[in-house]
Amino acid sequence: MAIWNRSGWWAVAAEHYQAMTYRFSDIASGWNNLAEARLTQGCFEAAKVASITANWLAPDHFFVITPEFPATQSSDASMTCNCLAPAAY
Repeated sequence: MAIWNRSGWWAVAAEHYQAMTYRFSDIASGWNNLAEARLTQGCFEAAKVASITANWLAPDHFFVITPEFPATQSSDASMTCNCLAPAAY
């Protein structure tokens, strides 16, 4: 996810991860990446659903993101929030 982090293209990243979770719904890392992208956009409910799914698929590797999580404070003021629900749940 580092390339998206550097460029600040969280909406584009979220679209890609959204498509990945639709096509490969059993890959926990895709759900986790979608959760992080949505969280950074300020889409807290979508982030929570995606992180719950990642945690359900791989509980030893991913925790559930909540709105109190420190990453909710984004410094990217140019983002637009497109809060679509995760695809495959």
